[in-house]
Amino acid sequence: MTQFEKDNRKNVLKNFDNIDFAYLQMMIPSWMTKDDALIEQLNQLSHLYLEGRVVWGCVIQANKMLLSENEQWSCPADIVYDPTGMTSLDELGSVASKLYALKNTTPEDPVLAEYAENITGERARVMGRDLPDVITELPLKTSVIFIWRPHLPNGVLQRFFPILISDKTNATTVLPAIFWHKEIYQNWMNNTGFQPNMYCGFRHIYSHTKKLWAKYDNAIKPNRKEIKKLKSAINYSPVKIEQIEQINTENQILAQDFVKQSIINSISQIEEPPRNINKIIFLFIAFVLMILFYIAV
Repeated sequence: MTQFEKDNRKNVLKNFDNIDFAYLQMMIPSWMTKDDALIEQLNQLSHLYLEGRVVWGCVIQANKMLLSENEQWSCPADIVYDPTGMTSLDELGSVASKLYALKNTTPEDPVLAEYAENITGERARVMGRDLPDVITELPLKTSVIFIWRPHLPNGVLQRFFPILISDKTNATTVLPAIFWHKEIYQNWMNNTGFQPNMYCGFRHIYSHTKKLWAKYDNAIKPNRKEIKKLKSAINYSPVKIEQIEQINTENQILAQDFVKQSIINSISQIEEPPRNINKIIFLFIAFVLMILFYIAV
């Protein structure tokens, strides 16, 4: 599935340059507050990169924007996975379909009713939940996961993808596409007509934008300090950044534009106040002006 197995992981990471380490980072969206369960995923990224094991994840349901090549927002999805890595893709897919079929239903069984409510509401933030026997006897778990678009091969979500998990946390994360086995990566690209390479697009943008994340270190995970600790854990020695090829094909240009817009979307959420806050500010100013007007009269 991957060349990122634990026994070879440190060697893989030792061959990284600074752009590769930046590629591993995610920007925290403004809607992901400190109380959001998904923040655990971003807080555990360094641990998952260093100690996590790779298994298959299967989408139960996902924000529709993740399925579109015209929408570059990073969003949550609900997945099912086997922490032992022994369940086949067909079996994972079957259970995912069974769970999704509970959407907009009201089962009499209280366990099924709870799952139906979570699937229907689309707002549940549950990680590492064991599936009960009433759903399947397989040792499967469900989890919400934040999908960072540049970590997918072409930025567009498909049903099955490799994830990183750990016994030390319920959080999971997409295995960044740079680590995928060549055959799995190519199958992913062959399943769609959208061919841009997100990793190459990111490298091009980073190489032409000095200190891309520097201004937003408080909104990036792993942050600068955590990346430094990750490098220390693998006894990292700086690698010379390779020459970045000029983007000159249609797919390369699409990749650059997709990654750029995905980053812009995330930055805009940080720099711009939410619309409801703008509305409150406007109403407050209008109220104050109205009082001043009546006082003047």
